[in-house]
Parts: sequence; C-alpha cells; structure tokens
Amino acid sequence: MRIVSLELENTKSYAKGKVEFTDGVNAIVGHNGAGKSTVLEAIGFALFDCLAGYKQSDFIREGAKSAEIIVTIVSGLDERAYQVVRRCGSSNLHAVYDPELGSKMCEGKADVLHFLRQQMGVDPTADLTRLFSDAVGVPQGTFTAAFLQTPAQRKAIFDPLLQVEEYKAAFDKLLEPLRALQRQEQEIAIEISGYQGRLERLPTLEATIAERAQTLARLEQEGTTVKAQLAGVSEERSGLDAIQQQLSALRAEQQQAEQKLATIGAQLQNAEQAQREAKAATTIVEENQADHQRYLDAQRSQKELEGAVRARQQLERKQNALDKELSLSAAEVTRLAKELEAISAAEAQVAALAAAVVEQEAVETALQQAQQQSARLESAQTQLKKTEGDYQRLTARLATLETKLQQASTLDDERASQEQQSEQVKQRLDEAKERLLHFKVEADALKEQSTALAEIATALCPLCEQPLTPEHRQELAERNEVRLTTLRDNYRVAQQQIKSDETTFTTIQERLKSIQQSLRTMPREDERAALQQELAATEATLTSYREQVAQFMETPTEVRELQQRLQVLRDPRQQQAVARATAARRQGVEDNHTTAVTNQNELQAQHKAVSEALKEHASLDDDLAALAATLQQTLNAYQQVLRYQQVASTLEQRNAEIAHLQEQRKQAEESVTAAVSQLTTTEAQFDGSRYQQLLGEEQLLRDRQNTLQAELTLLQREQLRAQEELTELQTLQAELATRIQRQQTIREQTEVLEALRNLLRQAGPYITKALIKQISDGAMQVFSDIMQDYTRHLSWKEDYGITLEIDGRERQFAQLSGGEQMSAALAVRLALLREMSNIDVAFFDEPTTNLDETRRDALARQILEVKGFRQLFVISHDDTFEQATQNLIRIARINGVSTVQQS
Repeated sequence: MRIVSLELENTKSYAKGKVEFTDGVNAIVGHNGAGKSTVLEAIGFALFDCLAGYKQSDFIREGAKSAEIIVTIVSGLDERAYQVVRRCGSSNLHAVYDPELGSKMCEGKADVLHFLRQQMGVDPTADLTRLFSDAVGVPQGTFTAAFLQTPAQRKAIFDPLLQVEEYKAAFDKLLEPLRALQRQEQEIAIEISGYQGRLERLPTLEATIAERAQTLARLEQEGTTVKAQLAGVSEERSGLDAIQQQLSALRAEQQQAEQKLATIGAQLQNAEQAQREAKAATTIVEENQADHQRYLDAQRSQKELEGAVRARQQLERKQNALDKELSLSAAEVTRLAKELEAISAAEAQVAALAAAVVEQEAVETALQQAQQQSARLESAQTQLKKTEGDYQRLTARLATLETKLQQASTLDDERASQEQQSEQVKQRLDEAKERLLHFKVEADALKEQSTALAEIATALCPLCEQPLTPEHRQELAERNEVRLTTLRDNYRVAQQQIKSDETTFTTIQERLKSIQQSLRTMPREDERAALQQELAATEATLTSYREQVAQFMETPTEVRELQQRLQVLRDPRQQQAVARATAARRQGVEDNHTTAVTNQNELQAQHKAVSEALKEHASLDDDLAALAATLQQTLNAYQQVLRYQQVASTLEQRNAEIAHLQEQRKQAEESVTAAVSQLTTTEAQFDGSRYQQLLGEEQLLRDRQNTLQAELTLLQREQLRAQEELTELQTLQAELATRIQRQQTIREQTEVLEALRNLLRQAGPYITKALIKQISDGAMQVFSDIMQDYTRHLSWKEDYGITLEIDGRERQFAQLSGGEQMSAALAVRLALLREMSNIDVAFFDEPTTNLDETRRDALARQILEVKGFRQLFVISHDDTFEQATQNLIRIARINGVSTVQQS
C-alpha cells in the first residue's frame, strides 16, 4: 500500500490544505507548533482509527463545525487508487471511495477498517490502533521509551502486536464447538435408545402379519363358495319375482278398470243433472226476453243524452270564465286611465326641476374635488406621524450602532493580542512536554545504570565498557544520583511550568471564545452606511409629508359646507329622473289603454253568444228522467236473462256428452271382465311357499357374505396398519443405523477437536517464541544495515527487551548510547512491522529530539539507510533530513493557520 496524498479541512490548525507524497523519503519539516505532527495524527486517525490520546472534537479547528480528512492510497492488491474519508463533528463519516469510478466502496467504521486490513495485509483481528501507535507511527519522543520499561510493561505493549493471546482465544473459542459436539452425541445416544426400544416389537409384528395373511386367504376362499351358491338361489328367485310382478301388474290393471267404470258412472250422473239445469234456464230466458230488449234500448238512449249534458256543462264553464275576464278588463281600463293622468303631471315636473339639477351637478363636482384633497390630507397626516416615529428609531439605532462598532474595534485588537499570546503559550507547552519526556527517559536510563552498578556481578563500566573498580563504581553511582536529583528538580519545575501554562492557555482560549461570540453579535461598517442612508431618505420623506399637510389643511371645512348645500337641494336630479321615467311611459300606456277597451268589447260579445247557446238545452233534464224510469221497470228481466243465458246455451252440448258417456261405460265394463279372467290364469302359475323358502335361503347367504366381507375388511385394515407399522419400524431401523454412524462420526470429531485445542494450548508459546526469533533476526539485519557494522549482534528477547552483543559481551538496552538505542529500537520496530503486515510505510516523528548535531546527522544517515520500505515519513523541526530526501514538505503557521509548501 502506498500513501499518495493527504487533504485536511478545518483540522486542528489547518483551514484547508493538501500534502502530496512520493516513494522514498518524505521529509515534513517546520518550526515547533507549525502543525507537522497533525499530518501523522490525521493519517493515523483515517487509516488506523488511532486518536493518539485525543478526542475526536480535538481534531476540529476552532470556530468550525466539523473536520474532514481525505487520505488517497494506492492498493498493493490491484494497483488502484482509493480515497479514505474521515469526517467528525456536526456530520460524522468514515468511508472509502473509488475516484476513478466515482463510487463508494464501503461506509462505516467496521467495514472501512476491514477494507484497510486487507490492503495492509494484516490479520483480520489485528488491532490497527496498537499497530500504528507501537510500530507504524510511534508518537514523538516515545520511540525508545517502550524498551526502557519493565518486562511486564513491555509485555502489555507487544503481546497485542504479536497476537500472543490469539492462541488462548482460539483455545477458548473451540470450547463451545466441543461442548456442542458433546451435546449432540448425548442427544443422538438418547435417540438411539428410543429407536432400540421401539424396534423390540419388530419380530412379533412380522409373525402376526404372516398369520393374518393365512386367515385372509381362508376367508376369501369361503367367500367365493358363498357367492356361487347365492347366484343360483338368486336366479330361481328372480323367475318367481317376474311372475309376482306380473300378478301385481294384473291386479293394478283390474283395479284401474273398475275405477274407470266408477268414474264414468259418476260423470254420467253429473251430465244428466247439467242437462236438466240447461232446460230450466232456457225457459226463463224465453219468458224475460222482451223486457230485456226494452232495457237495452233505454240504455242506448241514455248514453246519447250524456253527450248533450257534457256540451251544456262546457257552455256553463265558459260563461263563468267570461264573467271573470269582463270584471278584470273593466278594472284594467280604469287603472290605465289614472296612469295617463299621472304621466301628464310628471311631464310638467321635468321642466320645473331643470335649473335645480344644473346647480346640484356643480356642487357635487366641487365636493368630489374637496373630498379627494381631504383624503390626501388624512393620508399625509398618518404617514407624517409614522415617518416621525421611524426617524426617531433610526436616530437611536445609529447612536447604538456607533457605540457597538467602537466596542467591536476594541475586541478585535484584544483578539489579535490573545491569539499571539496563545501561540506563545502553546509553543512553551510543547517544548516543556518534550523536556519532560526527555527527563523521564534519561532518568529511567540512569536508574537502570544505577541498578547495574549496585550489582556485584557487573564487571564492566556501562558507559566506557572498561573494567569497573569499586572507586569508579562509587563515583558513577554518586554522579548518577546527583544527575537524578537534578532531573527530578527540573522535572518538577517543568511540571509546574506546564500546569501554569495550561491554566494560562485555558484562560486565553476561554477569553478568545468569549471574544469570538461577542464579535459574531457585533454590527459591521456597511450596516452603519446603510443606516445613515436610510436616515437621510426618511428625513426627505418627512419634509414632503409636512408640505402636503400645510397645503390641504382647509379642505375639511370646505367639504362640510358643500355637503350642507346638497342637503338643502334634496337631490333634484333623482326627482327629475323619476319624473322623466314616468313621462317616458306615455306611448306604451296609451297603447295598452286602447287594447284594453277593445278586449272588453270582444268579451261582452262572446258572453252574449254563450247565453244564447244554453237556451237550446232547456228540456234535457226531463228526457233523462223518463229514460231512468224505463230502466228501473225492466231491470229485473235484464238481470234474469244475463243470469241464465249462458247455462241455456249449453243444452245441445249436454245432450251430446250424455250419449258419449253411455258408450264409454259399456267399454269399461268389458275391460273389467277381461282383467279378472287373466288374473285368475296367472295366479295358478305362482308357488308362494317355494318363493318364501328361496327368500330365506338368499337372506342367509347374503348375511354370511356380508359377515365374511366385514371380517375381511377388518383383517385387511389391521393388516394394512401392521404393514405401515412394519414399514415405519424398518425406516427406524435404517435411521438407527444412520444415528449409530453419526454417533461414531461425532466421537471422531470430538477427539479431533480436543486434540486441536490441546495442540493450540501447547503450541502458542512455541509459535510466539519462533515469531520473536524471526523478528529478532530481521531486526539484527536492519540494525547491521543502519550501522554499517555486521560484527555486533542485536537480539530481541522473549521478554521484549533488546540486547546488543559486542565482542562476546552482552549489553542491555539501557546501557547503550543514545544513537545505539535509537538504531536498535528502529530496527526492532521495522522488523516487527515487516513480519506482522505487508505495510511498507513507516513514520518517524521527531526522531532527532534531544540529540546533538553529530548524533542527529548519524541517526539521519541510519534512517536513510533503512531498506525494504517503499515510503518513509520523517517529521522534524530541524534541517537534518532536507538534503537527502526525495520529497521535502515545509509546514508553516501564519496567523494561526498551518500552510503547506512543497518543493
């Protein structure tokens, strides 16, 4: 994996910046506090989820809502470029993009870190944060610190990197699968026991099925015999059934013939009675026929007179309508005559009001002009009052604005001063913290030397490697104690200074935050200019409204006077308009009057004609009364004819019907005689006792057949259930074999898993030892390359301590010189990085801190001699690495903002 570039936006002291990297050595230089370490911290946060002791909010630039980090990498798997984006603050994001395709590869912390582990070639469970902080990008001033600590402290650092606990974790994780297999074996054993219990019935069931099969065969043979016997008996009984059915048919035929004879006799009696009734009805009709005819004639005459009655009624209704119309016509003629008189009076009024109308129009025109001027006066007075209020408010706002602008200027000056003090305090803090770390490392080394000096076995000087005399030992111990006392005093002074500076820094930051908040609420210069312009415009508007008020001040009095003149005139125009509208109707009213008179004359003529027509119907009531008397006298005869006429008309039909029925009775008597004779002959052919015997035998055979069938059905069902049970048991027998095989397989798997767990538990320490040995060998090679000296032997021990063998003598890490310690620590960390991942990138943050010029140059040469890494990143505040680097990146801080200058 190769890092191509880093983009920062609102991140710590960076407003917006981009750093581009190349293969080889990338030197990031700049003064203390410029923002160099932020480059390392941002890469660690985006690619390794390492906050280096910070909170996410610490990455956000002061005054910003969120910070964004974009790291562009080139994958070592597919040689494609990817962008890792990490955003924190008001909007959080951790995602990977493919800029070439313009698509998002993954999003979310878990998915992004999984993607990055694949690109780095590290174990999927590896802790990227620990890998970065302890191997890839060791924080400033702590490069050698881990190797100066106690074995227990070193174990806590390097165990996670080597994943020493992974073997125990794997051993523990395999316990649950082992228990699961054991539970499965127990469950299968229970199932096998159940299967074996159910299969105990299998032999008995097989014997029962064989015995039942023999019984079924015997019953089926007996059923065949009974079926043959039943067929013979049924055939003989069927012959007698046919004769019996014939007898039943003959008896039914005899009964039908006798019933038909009885029916015909009854029909003949009814026909003779109907014949007698028809003869009597004929006599009644003949006696009343004459009066019946008189009734019909009177009825026809009455219908003819009903038309005359309707005509008379119509004339009477028309006469009543004409009476009403004549009354209305007379009233209309009178009304129109009065209306003509009113029109004449209106014509005279139109001429009389002409002068008054002219005067009214002149007054109304003057009133309209006066009212418009009065309305303009009211509007001007209202706007004048509102504008005066606006002018007062704007004047007050301008005074307040002037005061706040003066306050803002003062605050801005104070902010610049506070920011300068903040930078100074921050720089002092960084330098003091570096001194503290240096004091601690030096004190730990002195303690190790003092411990070694206190041991009797120590024969060589830990500094010059010369034989150690008691006097020299005492001198060194006293010198170390004096130096330790000095370091403790310096450490306390530095701590006090840090505490004081931190308090000062916090106070300054709080004051800056307060100033920023105050400035955000302060007005701007352009607001004052705009307010002055608005005030001038308001003053001009105020002058205009005052002039309008003075111009129209007398118009309300003029309006009242004109309104009084109009009230005195009493609206002559409206009166004239009403009179003119009345006069304009003369022609129409005169035409209507003439029409009304003509209509009245026509109605009078129609009324006279209707009265003459009514006189022609004077005798109509007498004629109707005579016809009513005739109808009453002949009504009984009319009704008698209507009642008996239909019955009398059936006399001939009744005579024919009687003759027909007498012929049918004769034929029915002959049919009865024939049926009796045939029935007697057939009864002689039927043997009733033999028929009953056959019925009994047939029933017995059928009962036996049903019994056999029931027994067969029952036995077949039992046999079917037994066969199903047998099939089920045979299936269980097969499943039992499968379970037994599965049980054996699980036992074998359990044995393998137990062996694997034991192997993991026993192999963990050996694998860790081999891994440390492999890293130690790699570190020795790197150390030799750096020092250009292959005679000394560097070892990384199982307690994670570093030793250096020189001329057969082994020296502890604390006994090494500063340059040797840095080179040894560098070698081990790079070897560790190579062995535990495919990462070919390494960072060195201020590796020359607290070194003199000679040692700085030597360490720089050593770092530049490192082989096997595609990219090296060196962060330094001096110019040690500037000459030999492939990519020089300068970081400067201007007005509190970090900027990038690449050359």
